[in-house]
Amino acid sequence: MKGILLLAAIAISAPAFANICEVDLIDLRSNRLISRIRADDFGDNCREGMKSCRFEIRQRGLHGRADCVRVEGRFPDRDNRPLPDYDPIPRPNPRPLPDYDQRPIPSSAARRLINNGETVIYANRYFRVLGVSFDGRFALQSMDGYNTISNNIPREQLSVTNGCNLGICVSETTIQTTSARYARVVALSFNDQFVTQSMDGYNVLSSNVDRRQIAETKGCVSSSYAQVCVGNQVIDQFNRYMTVVGVQLDGRVVLRSTDGYNVLSANIDPTRLVITR
Repeated sequence: MKGILLLAAIAISAPAFANICEVDLIDLRSNRLISRIRADDFGDNCREGMKSCRFEIRQRGLHGRADCVRVEGRFPDRDNRPLPDYDPIPRPNPRPLPDYDQRPIPSSAARRLINNGETVIYANRYFRVLGVSFDGRFALQSMDGYNTISNNIPREQLSVTNGCNLGICVSETTIQTTSARYARVVALSFNDQFVTQSMDGYNVLSSNVDRRQIAETKGCVSSSYAQVCVGNQVIDQFNRYMTVVGVQLDGRVVLRSTDGYNVLSANIDPTRLVITR
């Protein structure tokens, strides 16, 4: 009888040994392995492993700075033979997006149909749409006073001047992290990039601005211990009082000096800040 029970237990437990999955917690900045989580698969695409990994992200305050990647096709067998060595620098393709609750999702607004008479931006200039050809190319007229006609322009080269995409809307005031300057979003590009306009009085247009180069002037970055929000006063790593004025997509922040010069500093790691109020 004991032998029968033992065989039954082995038969029941064997699938569990054969269906253990692994999920890697990956640092998005360095693409390095932070930790590995093992869980039963249960035939549900490693749902429990992914849940445990996302819980780790919340517990460690890694929102926007880490992601969970399932290790495909590498399961321990029933003999518990060791798994082959794992590359410590996994390079998933495509690169995983930040996995946090407010992750911006691409919308169709940037790729919608464009109507005659609509204002668009093409080659860093404002144009009015005159019409569209049978094969989907556009005729445009410049709005700079010269009324220049441009014809045979593909839709992919036109940016629409209304709507929202990736959590950013046209007319929104943002901070461009590459220049550490305020910029207003004026158009959505077909490839999920943006056109911005400088707010320094020169009104210079900049095309092909990636979402990662745009900091929102609202919102917060949270960890297990504290929350840094736009408007907070902090002390930076150089013991200077600064004000948080922007939140970046990767979880870093933009600071403004409080010494009267109002200098902006982008790409600041919030874990190196002390919140005073």
